[in-house]
Amino acid sequence: EEGGKKNALKQLELLDFFTTRAQNVIAPLLRYCHYELQEKGMSPTEKISFLQSSSSVSDTPNDPLSSKLSSLKAQTLQTQATTGSSMSHIVFRENTIAVETKELRMALLKVQDLKGDWEEDSKTSNSSSSNNNNNNKNKNANNSGSDAKFMSLLSGYDDAISLANRELKQLAALKSGPAVNAKKFQLVNILGYCKYQKLKLVMGRNEEWANDIIRRNKTKAGGMTLKHLEEAAHLYDALLQDGRAVAAIPGGGSPEDFDGDAATPAAEDEFLLEANANILRLRSLRCYYLAQMHAAPAVHEYPKALALLDQAESLALEASEEIGACEKMEGGEDLLERLEDVLEEMRG
Repeated sequence: EEGGKKNALKQLELLDFFTTRAQNVIAPLLRYCHYELQEKGMSPTEKISFLQSSSSVSDTPNDPLSSKLSSLKAQTLQTQATTGSSMSHIVFRENTIAVETKELRMALLKVQDLKGDWEEDSKTSNSSSSNNNNNNKNKNANNSGSDAKFMSLLSGYDDAISLANRELKQLAALKSGPAVNAKKFQLVNILGYCKYQKLKLVMGRNEEWANDIIRRNKTKAGGMTLKHLEEAAHLYDALLQDGRAVAAIPGGGSPEDFDGDAATPAAEDEFLLEANANILRLRSLRCYYLAQMHAAPAVHEYPKALALLDQAESLALEASEEIGACEKMEGGEDLLERLEDVLEEMRG
């Protein structure tokens, strides 16, 4: 009987060994062979899509498809950047700007690729989180993967910003003229585009966090605690700083009006009007949560809270008017709707 138990345990050990080998060695090789058989006649885009499918690439470090995917992506980016078939132009502040250098096109294509990966990962993480509400380990793992891709995306924008700045510095020593100024105008707007896209991502994520804190705790007994109010106010403080950075982004105007100075203040266009309207909104929300902090029982500073509340309401009314005047503002209707809800809370 004892010998039978030992044999059973040995069988379990062997089963684990062969299962692990099948998953980490045999399965990746089978998938690779499957890919090689399917590869003929597939376009580069189709190959990448095939390799990215969940049934094709595993998370194991020895999966040959992972290295194949990385190599294929790099090769595709090089081809697109060299031929100018993608990201040869960007649109920023009502100007269509040519991206003439291969290095900048490569950087922007890489960002585009990273953004697609992050968006796809975010969708998967959100879907997985909704299906595994009781599994904190899974949620943390999903968030960690999405956060890593988000940081890679921001780094991609930093690389593009550094390239645009470097090319601008190379032009700084040249004497101003129509051709030099036109090139500077291109680079200033590419620089502004990259800075704006990066700030928009960061601001979007920070506001999601703030809204999540407010939504989760507002309906609880006793409402938001002082700690939660401090977190919301801190996030809106960061959002306000980034909002002001957006308003200071260079670019806009027309090539004819550009004087060749990269430090020239931004043109007064629709972009700037929207940025300033958003600053008013963020100032209002920051004041509102600061007012609630001062009104909290632990702080008990009611006169200061009332003064901040009056200021928050005044700013919210001004912001509503300005956002309403910006007809093309991205997400303007949603911002107005949420601002109206907060205004009702202020008056209540």
